[in-house]
Amino acid sequence: MMLFCTAGVLTGSLLADRMQRRGKMDGTVRVALTAALGLLFPLAIFPFMPSVITACVVLSVILFFGSFAYGAGPAALQLITPNGHRAIMSAFYLLGINIVGLTAGPTLTGVLTDYVFMDKAAVGYSAAIVGVGGALLASLFFALLAPRFRTAVELEGR
Repeated sequence: MMLFCTAGVLTGSLLADRMQRRGKMDGTVRVALTAALGLLFPLAIFPFMPSVITACVVLSVILFFGSFAYGAGPAALQLITPNGHRAIMSAFYLLGINIVGLTAGPTLTGVLTDYVFMDKAAVGYSAAIVGVGGALLASLFFALLAPRFRTAVELEGR
């Protein structure tokens, strides 16, 4: 975690900064989209790895892309939020990602395992479905957000 999460945060943040310096004001959203897309395949295959070594390799990719947007997300909020509201928006951001991450994912995995598959041994299938589903939704939301984000940055900059 220390190695791959740190590398993900640093890489994502540097990439967002580089995009913004090149005139792409939605660089932070593009980094988040890249993170979500980068998680699709590893999340799908992780529960089915045949050995600890292959599981660790896939987990390292998940950790990298899972933390890829952690620096860019708060920076994106700062770009579009008026000065007087930044602390409140940051609090809502943290509340939102924690509620979704700590409640929705584990709950949906348990519900699928218990009520759809009705087999505790199918928890890997449930985890893959929830992980990939979440990454697909995030990808869709970030793709839809990008043009609106560019407009918001332009309006805030005036």
